[in-house]
Amino acid sequence: MIPIKIECGCGQPYAFEIEPFEGRMPHAIACPTCGMDGTVVANEIFAQKLPAPVPVALPVGGVRLRAAVPVKSSAPSAQSVSNIIQKERSQVDHEARARIFWGDEPDAVIKFIMTHGVGYEEASKVVGGFARERAAITRVSGIKKIVIGSLLVAIPVVAFFIFASIGFFPIKIFGVTVAIGLFGGYLLLTGTMMLVAPKIESGDVADL
Repeated sequence: MIPIKIECGCGQPYAFEIEPFEGRMPHAIACPTCGMDGTVVANEIFAQKLPAPVPVALPVGGVRLRAAVPVKSSAPSAQSVSNIIQKERSQVDHEARARIFWGDEPDAVIKFIMTHGVGYEEASKVVGGFARERAAITRVSGIKKIVIGSLLVAIPVVAFFIFASIGFFPIKIFGVTVAIGLFGGYLLLTGTMMLVAPKIESGDVADL
């Protein structure tokens, strides 16, 4: 409500409070004494007290309507949730594989996978696959050790025949070849065990 005070030409002042309509008097008013119209004066008072309306310029050619831009929902879609679950499961499998290759017990790795909401049967299947992969790598390493060990074992034998053929038998040099042969025998035995029973090998598969 805006207070309006008007002093009529007849000398009679009068005042009232009223809510303007579009910045003007909603109806005509008059002096209570002489009946002179006071609407124009009241509108002038409104013009002084009310802020001037800001004109809005319209584009040439009429009003242009802009299509509403759809607001994207912040809630994740079913597809995004599925992608998140698959990504998390992939990370779990990757860590489980690493643990098997590091030499962790399969039962411990199965329990690790089950802590991420995977059932025992599925976790056992996954760990079994990783264990077979580790066994295959262990066998390959065993074959390499067998080959290297066989070559090293042959060194003292070859050295013996060479020294015997030339009639000169250096004990120290032959002792070195024997040590090399013994190391080759160790590699040969270890490689054979890795080839025949890869599951008994412990430790990181990278160190085998």
